[in-house]
Amino acid sequence: MEAKVPIINDQTCKNQYDSFTNMNENFNEDVHICAGYGNGYQDACQGDSGGPLMCQRENSCEWYLAGVVSYGWRCGVSYGVYAEVNGFADWVHQNTGIPKNPAEGKTCNINYGEKGCEALKFDGKLYQYDAVSDSYVLKDPTLPKQTMFQFTNFWILRPGDKPSSGPGTEFIAAFRMPNDRVCKFDTEAQWSFTGLTAVETNDKLECGTQD
Repeated sequence: MEAKVPIINDQTCKNQYDSFTNMNENFNEDVHICAGYGNGYQDACQGDSGGPLMCQRENSCEWYLAGVVSYGWRCGVSYGVYAEVNGFADWVHQNTGIPKNPAEGKTCNINYGEKGCEALKFDGKLYQYDAVSDSYVLKDPTLPKQTMFQFTNFWILRPGDKPSSGPGTEFIAAFRMPNDRVCKFDTEAQWSFTGLTAVETNDKLECGTQD
């Protein structure tokens, strides 16, 4: 069994756990990474300790071990705290001989139609990369055209083509990207739009294949 959980900003997680006066553990951003939801949506629980928090790289779509289930405040009530593997890379290398890998892996240059990641997936739909517009375009020809592109620290999904400048004024969804070193496609937040009215949801982007 697996669950998709977003990575949570270190300070947000620390603030939550500092408010729990009867917790013996202290969140340490040097060796901890936080993930999950504050509303009980999905979470690790008793019996999951030692289990993996897997993340997918933006450029290569390779999966890697980012964290190990550590502790939380009840199941699904608070964000989950994981031991951050990067914080123990030296210890792992010294005790196992496993080489330390750089934070970024190889770039993704797989041809379309082959098993790879030069596409993004959202809400069950596949968006393939278009080099001319430097954006991702909805692949399904039976649906109206949609385009996804990066603007500052957001990914914007909008109807039609990518604007010549700026994000435009029509939006389907917007994804805020965390400025951290792991899980770039685990968005901190996502909004769905009806006109210019936004509703925050728990959806996120994923690397996708075309088969």
